[in-house]
Amino acid sequence: MAAMRSMAGLGRGRLLTKTSKHMAYTDEVLQTAHVHCARHEPEIKRSQNCGCFYCKATFPSAEIEDWVDDEPRSALCPRCMIDSVVGDASGFDVTDAGFLEAMHEYWFERTIPAAKVGSYWRKQRRGAVASVLAWLGGRKSAP
Repeated sequence: MAAMRSMAGLGRGRLLTKTSKHMAYTDEVLQTAHVHCARHEPEIKRSQNCGCFYCKATFPSAEIEDWVDDEPRSALCPRCMIDSVVGDASGFDVTDAGFLEAMHEYWFERTIPAAKVGSYWRKQRRGAVASVLAWLGGRKSAP
């Protein structure tokens, strides 16, 4: 059963994430599968079935009508309109609910280490302040 880690125990370098329910899929497998959700029109056209790892729906590839205008194009899920569609021509079992759940959890529910979040925002804040100061320094004073 998935359990949320205690917020009280979070400190520098601890993760803010749920414990995975789907340990059968390694990070490498989920990352490899993710490559098949973009710029994949030829692969989708060769697929019989597709699965969306955002809404976790499965559907025949013929139901896909909307695409992201990449070259080649990326399919949008006919149920949720998110570009998280993988076709069975990729070699992954897109009709396996456990696979779609693991993909969803990996790509939409995990987070980054708490220490990295603080570091990221400190860098962003410093950059924004420096930009404003540079802009103010370049302005001419009013007469």
